[in-house]
Amino acid sequence: MGNRIVPSLVLGGHPEPAAPPPDPHPPGPDPDTGGLDGDDRFLPRRELDLRRTEVPGPGALPVLRAPQSRRHAIRTFDEKGRIGDRLLFGVLEWHSRMPVSIRVHAGGALVVCRDPRGGSALTERTMVAVPAPILRWCGFARREQVLLVAVPSLSALVIHGQETLDRLLPDPERMVTEARPAGEGSPVSRTLPSGTPGVVGADRGAEVAGG
Repeated sequence: MGNRIVPSLVLGGHPEPAAPPPDPHPPGPDPDTGGLDGDDRFLPRRELDLRRTEVPGPGALPVLRAPQSRRHAIRTFDEKGRIGDRLLFGVLEWHSRMPVSIRVHAGGALVVCRDPRGGSALTERTMVAVPAPILRWCGFARREQVLLVAVPSLSALVIHGQETLDRLLPDPERMVTEARPAGEGSPVSRTLPSGTPGVVGADRGAEVAGG
């Protein structure tokens, strides 16, 4: 036979059939399943687009605090004894050139009320112009910062010196000595009953605001 290669024969059997040639046109993805015979490599990927997904609303929330009828602000007298605050005067519905009366409380506070028969009027820029003699009588200096308290129910404005805050607020030196690092101990609720030391109750707040 020489060096010729003789194919191997299996006695008593049949030769294995040859593998079929590859299909030149393989089938595409199944429109019903999105892939080929369950092959998940052809399945489309579904991703959540957070830019178009609406965040669920919190729903109905309970009211934690009632709206306050008064408003407060810290403002400064100018060189001519004028003072004002756009937010407070908006709450009071005051407007420029509105007639007002300026009176003095026994504690040294100024009380400005809407008064058609008042002897004063708001300025063109809706500011209260306090005469210099009244400022000196109450001990207010020009360019002094004061506490403004709007009383909408009486259409009035009360002007306090900042020493009023020292009398009503807790002792700052005691607060400094009693302060502790954040996170130590349980937090203290800011909602304290009326009459607690250092806390202004509703009756005391009305007394101060109403003059």
